[in-house]
Amino acid sequence: QLGNPVLLAIPLFVLAGAVMSESGIAASLLRFVNAFVGHVRGGLGIVAAVSCAVIGAISGSGLTGISAIGPLLIPEEQTRRCAEIAKALGDPVRLRIFSHLAANCCSTVCACRMPETFGISQPTFSHHVKKLVDVGLVRREQVGRWAHFSVIPGALDPMRRLLDSVPTVPCGT
Repeated sequence: QLGNPVLLAIPLFVLAGAVMSESGIAASLLRFVNAFVGHVRGGLGIVAAVSCAVIGAISGSGLTGISAIGPLLIPEEQTRRCAEIAKALGDPVRLRIFSHLAANCCSTVCACRMPETFGISQPTFSHHVKKLVDVGLVRREQVGRWAHFSVIPGALDPMRRLLDSVPTVPCGT
């Protein structure tokens, strides 16, 4: 029945979350919690859970926390992902390795000759390619004795979306 007080409370909890989000309370809480746990691996998830729990405890509903924190975290997650990609490709050797793998389209490239191709030692190559694998740009497959690498399709999509959102109109026009 529509007159049920529980059903009437749901839009008010969402409204309370929107007010907390628009007033900056939710953003302040996110920054506060992020200062404590944002630096650890998976910290964004912990920040989200703790922030939602605090807002839920204040308002009496978890829905309020989700509606207040959710819109703030989606851009944060996207920017962190883009920063990880940029950091991984920011090293000239890693960028050359990634470009070499991307030039081979859909096939894998054996690691057996790659260090020689780039004029680096095997341990240095392993270090750089591990960074690309950890970020999710490159896939590693073991084939017999050798590791084969390939670019993960769509791995650069977050960066493309970010760069596409930047206006192309020159400043001052």
